Amino acid sequence: MAKERIIRASNYLQLDGVTDQTVALQGLLDQALTHGPITLLLDGMAAVTGLRLHSNTTLLCPDAGCGLFLLEDSDQPLLQFANPHRSEICTENIAVLGGSYRVNCFRQMRKDRISQKRRKVFLPEVSREDPEQAFVGFRFIGVRNLTVRDVTLEDHQSCGMLFCNWENVSVENVYLEVPDPRYCQSLDSLHILQPGQQLSVNGLHFRSGSDEYLK
Repeated sequence: MAKERIIRASNYLQLDGVTDQTVALQGLLDQALTHGPITLLLDGMAAVTGLRLHSNTTLLCPDAGCGLFLLEDSDQPLLQFANPHRSEICTENIAVLGGSYRVNCFRQMRKDRISQKRRKVFLPEVSREDPEQAFVGFRFIGVRNLTVRDVTLEDHQSCGMLFCNWENVSVENVYLEVPDPRYCQSLDSLHILQPGQQLSVNGLHFRSGSDEYLK
């Protein structure tokens, strides 16, 4: 395997938490396809409409003031895989270490399942039949060797993190919070969907409107 490449985000883009940096940041993440393993040092707050991770990627934030902010009407999770698959493992060796991730849920546009009109609403419960449609903070489908550690995930819809078709997953010292549980009764912290094997959850701190985690 090629030598790991370390990329400092602030050398390539503006990390002000306001300006859309999706294209530039995704371009840095895509280097995992051509250069082998990468560590993206996200040394600031980047505003995005959602990012896709490739195998052999570490996303590292040095402190809680660094991370990702989901822009209004993004209609995507903050993080998902570039090649999600419900029956095959297509993504390996992913780490999300440190930082704050803000889903900005009150400003996301979704389709209301009653009127079928797009408006700002909370998405209904996560579908076990169609997890790809779930609107969550992190959506990880089809992965082997995943670590999420020392992360704060705020203001999510449906659930904070969703795992489906997974092997060897570690979630450690993770904080999940919704803005006000009184208005978020159907929101969960984690959804862990089968198939899957070898899961470790330690130090999960949550304030949700419903369940801590569902299997």
